[in-house]
Amino acid sequence: MELHHLTKYSSSKLRVYFVTYPKIFGGVLALLLGLYLLLVRRDWGASLTYAIATMAFGSWWYVRSAILSGDPIHPMGGNIFGYFLWNAADLLNQQQTHESYVVDKNLLYLWPALQKAGALIWGLAFLSGIYAKRENTGIKIFYGVFVIYFFFWFFVTRVERYLAPVFAVASFLSAYFLYRAAVGRLLGILTSTRAWLGNPHLPAALSLVVLLPAAAYLYMKVEYAMANRSETLQKRTGYTLFEQANKLSPFFGHRLVQVGFENDIYFFDGTVIGDWFGLARYSTMMTCSINFAHSADFCQMMPPLKLIKLMKGFNSRMLVVNTKRVTIDVREYEKYFDLSKETEDGVLLTLH
Repeated sequence: MELHHLTKYSSSKLRVYFVTYPKIFGGVLALLLGLYLLLVRRDWGASLTYAIATMAFGSWWYVRSAILSGDPIHPMGGNIFGYFLWNAADLLNQQQTHESYVVDKNLLYLWPALQKAGALIWGLAFLSGIYAKRENTGIKIFYGVFVIYFFFWFFVTRVERYLAPVFAVASFLSAYFLYRAAVGRLLGILTSTRAWLGNPHLPAALSLVVLLPAAAYLYMKVEYAMANRSETLQKRTGYTLFEQANKLSPFFGHRLVQVGFENDIYFFDGTVIGDWFGLARYSTMMTCSINFAHSADFCQMMPPLKLIKLMKGFNSRMLVVNTKRVTIDVREYEKYFDLSKETEDGVLLTLH
């Protein structure tokens, strides 16, 4: 999907992902390094140089946010600076939807959070602290960065892709714990009986023996998914509907309005219009009860004539609705639309 289309019609994706989250999570990492220079090394000169460089290069995110939205810490400053292409209710609904995808913000759910993120092995990274406190400063810094960032991630978002900044550090710490707890101990026993086992290259060789089977398994798993790409994609919510829309786009155009499939819009080879925020935000297309929940029972699509007016404003003749999240009176809509495709996830409608 072209960036200018996203900018115009799905502004929340662009602004929330490319302005808000890099700004927030990047700021956390920058702060951690700054605190290390200031509190651990107590290098005032380096701290000042780092602060100036960070402000010079990092402030652009906040300036850009202010230019685009009027809020330098967008969207968190909405109550102070005003809302941009959304309001407080839109933001609340999006947050409630987000909470339905992730585990609860409770320390008891740390393990489920790792499981949902596909990072159970990182449990070993936490345990590496047992050995990290005895190691050099570098290991301690790695451990501190990982723990602080992880808990920030857990209490702020719990979305797996935002673990990317500490992926390398967490993986290293997991391997480090495995080596110290198992390989290192075994090696110590063996070297005490056979002198030739004291070869300095042996620890690396043993680590590879432990890690390579896991890497091979993951590689084969990805290869299988790629070889069976069609089968894998068929399991994705909304894929079938968007594929049908791709087939119809030569006749109905390459612009599509969607409700409830904001995480699957990339399956459509054109411009997708509709998100929690933006010029075509969901609140202009549906109404939700006060006791909003991630369920079709709480949200109802607007009458078809209102949707038609909105769609014409965006020069779109196709509509995709996630019926697991929004209730739509298909019979009423069929007075003005053709039902082109219906799946267990939703419907694809095309204007007469």
